[in-house]
Amino acid sequence: VGRNNTSINARYLYAMGFDLDGVGTRQIKKLVWMMQDGAVPMANIITNSGHGLHLYYLLEEPVPLYMENLPLLNKLKHGLTNVIWNDRTSFIDDRQHQGVLQGFRLPGTLTKFGVPIKSYHNADAPTYTLERLNGFLSRFKLTADELSQLMKAPVYNPTGVTLEEAKRRWPEWYVSRVLKRSWVGSKWHVKRDVYDWWLNKLREADEEIKVHH
Repeated sequence: VGRNNTSINARYLYAMGFDLDGVGTRQIKKLVWMMQDGAVPMANIITNSGHGLHLYYLLEEPVPLYMENLPLLNKLKHGLTNVIWNDRTSFIDDRQHQGVLQGFRLPGTLTKFGVPIKSYHNADAPTYTLERLNGFLSRFKLTADELSQLMKAPVYNPTGVTLEEAKRRWPEWYVSRVLKRSWVGSKWHVKRDVYDWWLNKLREADEEIKVHH
């Protein structure tokens, strides 16, 4: 919700998306084989990103993105990344560990090579619970208490509060946000020397710079 793409404004997690770089025909065949064998969870959606693949696992129920839930969900995704990205599914050893709020390119937009991105839906793949995804892990596995914390969240209600109901409950908010369309502004304050410091770090990095980072 809101106009800014921040963790504070994030509300629900509908799927987990994974970036898998360093793939060729051989790696894709191995990935599909491992999905069929149950060593890697079967992806619901597979996207050709240009440099690699994006794998999506759809959740049975959206998970509320409370701030206390984010570290646990990121821990789960970290472990699943290690399962999906291995020496058989990628020729790049250095995995990218990204958080659950990481955004990816949309189907229909262009890759870095100017080719339209295509996605493939696997109708045979199941939707997932957090417990089922957690079952693929040995390291970074969520404990029973951690899973219980994630399950404490209220059941997802797609209808929520209607605009008419919000108008009745919070008339001042309705006038300010809906009628007057007034928003709390924000801006960044950036010092020039911070920019120059990072610029020099990049120039001096040499071997530290990596293709997919």
